[in-house]
Amino acid sequence: MMVSEIKEILHEVTGIPVLEIKEEVDLFALGVDSLMMSEAKQKIESSLGIEISLEDFFEETPTVKRMAALAENELGGKSSPLNSAENTAADPSNILQERLLTLPGNSAEGESFLEKMIILQNETMRQQLDFMSQQLEIAKSLPSEALQETINKPLQPALHPREKKTPNKAQNASFDSVQYTGFRSLKFTKDDNLSLEQQQFIKDFIIAYTGKTPKSKNYSVKHRGGLSDWINTLGFRLSLKEVNYPIVAARSEGTRFWDIDGNEYLDIAMGYGVSFFGHRPPFIIEALEAQMKEGFELAPQSDLSGKVANLIRELTGVERVTFCNTGSEAVMVALRIARTVTQRKKIVLFSGAYHGIYDGVLAVSGEDGAIPIAPGILPEMVENVIVLSYNTPKALSEIQKYGDELAAILVEPVQSRQPHVQPKAFLEELRKLATESGAALIFDEMITGFRSHPGGAQAHFGVTADIVTYGKAVGGGMPIGILAGKARFINAIDGGGDWVYGDDSFPNNEATFFGGTFCKHPLSLASAHAALVYMKEQGPDLQKGVNQKTTYFAKTINAFFKEQKIPLQVTYFASQFRFEGSGKYHFLLKPLEVDLFFFLLMHKGIYTWEKRICFFSTVHTDEDVELVIKAIQEVIREMKAVGFFFEPSTAVAKKKGKLLRHR
Repeated sequence: MMVSEIKEILHEVTGIPVLEIKEEVDLFALGVDSLMMSEAKQKIESSLGIEISLEDFFEETPTVKRMAALAENELGGKSSPLNSAENTAADPSNILQERLLTLPGNSAEGESFLEKMIILQNETMRQQLDFMSQQLEIAKSLPSEALQETINKPLQPALHPREKKTPNKAQNASFDSVQYTGFRSLKFTKDDNLSLEQQQFIKDFIIAYTGKTPKSKNYSVKHRGGLSDWINTLGFRLSLKEVNYPIVAARSEGTRFWDIDGNEYLDIAMGYGVSFFGHRPPFIIEALEAQMKEGFELAPQSDLSGKVANLIRELTGVERVTFCNTGSEAVMVALRIARTVTQRKKIVLFSGAYHGIYDGVLAVSGEDGAIPIAPGILPEMVENVIVLSYNTPKALSEIQKYGDELAAILVEPVQSRQPHVQPKAFLEELRKLATESGAALIFDEMITGFRSHPGGAQAHFGVTADIVTYGKAVGGGMPIGILAGKARFINAIDGGGDWVYGDDSFPNNEATFFGGTFCKHPLSLASAHAALVYMKEQGPDLQKGVNQKTTYFAKTINAFFKEQKIPLQVTYFASQFRFEGSGKYHFLLKPLEVDLFFFLLMHKGIYTWEKRICFFSTVHTDEDVELVIKAIQEVIREMKAVGFFFEPSTAVAKKKGKLLRHR
């Protein structure tokens, strides 16, 4: 497969412009996550009729060039991971010529052809060393007998040959034809090509970090055997294994929390976006304490349920509201009622979005339709799911083609993985297509709801959805899921609310099944009621103020990154933001550098969580924002001092000096 075709697939899956996807770019550093990578793998396989080993696809640094080599190897071509340009067995002159084409000219910076050639020679040598180190690690891991056997065997046309196991059909009769994609990438290989100074820097950091947080580490060791927690291996890599443990919190207040070692952290994770009003906001605590005194009975109707529903209607403009426990539940029921009302099966969702853990949305595009992203999800659960690329004309034409087969179009208006994509025109077209086809337009506003604007993304973009799901910020820190929208759809929960006592009226809409023990929990409703009253009293200026702080922060840090020639940028929407690869030399950004960057921030007392989606809250002050900026600047300078964040001009100057001395 041609490199250009793979770039097009990646663009379709991730939304990243083709021109920004360089052949040597580390896709994870560019902001691509494992879900997107899984979908890209499936699209490459289906278009060529091949199967690429999941381990090979995610092994080491995922790049466009590596994907092309793997695909060509499966096709039986001359190029393979062993003799591909990435692993340097191909003609070096061709490698350099091809890579020079990926570097845009920049005469303003005065970089000559020779300078670019030197940069690329350095990178080619680095890749040679990486490859040899990989082979050495593999050899070291083999027993002596296996090593001798491997030496005696003819060379196989694959970087890491693996036997493809055939499932035991007798034991797995119902799963023997199920296809899955890999949805997590664990870095079990070491990061090579580090200078002695960099290696020492990491060793010193590990000693300092573990010395500062010994109780958190011991807590992880003590409970890992009994507590199965996906956080334990999120972002795992051997180079930073000794610091790969969650920080354990003891207490919190405002924008800070303190861990069990007594360390103070300025929090920019803010409970995955839940703590919009900060930790332990007084008005939420007061409401919870009052409700605790009154009780939290579950069977009778809570006297807060109608009040909270009416506040949501007032702030967002929806017609009816119901409650559940989580965002995943809200999405699941939203799809159920859409199918109930439309009497249709198919739903559209978009690559790069996250809609929770419901089996019916955990899908990526496959050869013959959507396929599950993980083991345990039956293909039947996603057989009526259509996965399209977000914010593309092709997606609109596909939706139009399906027309009256669609029950719903499910969309995260601003995707948490791509906050810079804020597609008002695309959302307007989705609204138009949903209206024409009779499908439900569903906005998943678990993050954008009440955070970007009191009316959420609907108000921000001026686009009205048929069904909306809310949670996180509106819960005030307590667990809640909210399903709201037009009566036509929400009536499927209870048959409709327009009947009255004293006559022959009755609920005359078809209703589906819905229920849950902890739906409308009085404590969650008390917290939500306090949050909604507070937002109503403060007005839009509440969101506007924190949004302005986020904008200032992003612009300040992006200017600093540009000044320091760091291939990172902050992308943001409202008060959420994240760090992504960017710039002319972003293809040289290493995942290790990004991981180390965040760990160093944590060591300086700026807390981020493992998924790296960050938030400011309404109680973050200007001084807090400046502290975060200062910490980022310090970390970048410390890393640059030992040679992290490759700076071409420095490498060229050193190389020039050596050339002059040897003339």
